[in-house]
Amino acid sequence: TEDNGSISSADTLTSGNPIKGQLSNSTDVDIYSIVTTSTGTIDIAFDAPTNSSYNEYFDVTLSDGTNVIASQSTGKDTSFSAGVEAGTYYVYVDKSTFHNDEEYILTATSAAGDTSGVETEDNGEFTTADTLTSGNPIKGQLSSSTDVDIYSIVTTSTGTIDIAFDAPTDSSYTDYFG
Repeated sequence: TEDNGSISSADTLTSGNPIKGQLSNSTDVDIYSIVTTSTGTIDIAFDAPTNSSYNEYFDVTLSDGTNVIASQSTGKDTSFSAGVEAGTYYVYVDKSTFHNDEEYILTATSAAGDTSGVETEDNGEFTTADTLTSGNPIKGQLSSSTDVDIYSIVTTSTGTIDIAFDAPTDSSYTDYFG
């Protein structure tokens, strides 16, 4: 519902229930809140009205009200997840470069449980690094051009560590990740 353009007037999301929205003009921002009662994950599914390979139509951002936890810029359907502690979180839907006023569908699902396998914020310092478990994948995301994700792993003996990195791009351009 309008006006949901601020945290204080955010529409409430019920876990797993889709909600329809639209950006009525180029300055409209839709903000939604979701409450988690324990440590776990929040999965975001965004059903865009566009089907463009350009990611300049919608910015979908998960935040704790102060810090960006995860975000996607998209021109088509997308989904992402993040590990979270108990608390209130906000999903912002904003235009990117181009404005589209057609209806979108947003679903946020909160799942209690272990956050292993999912990056948590803020893991940008050695003291807050997410722990890797040998042989188990972890999903991560750089939420901005200044975001850094740090992971740690403990070994019990001398040996080799093999790292497999599955980049979300199929580009031969090598400057995406450092």
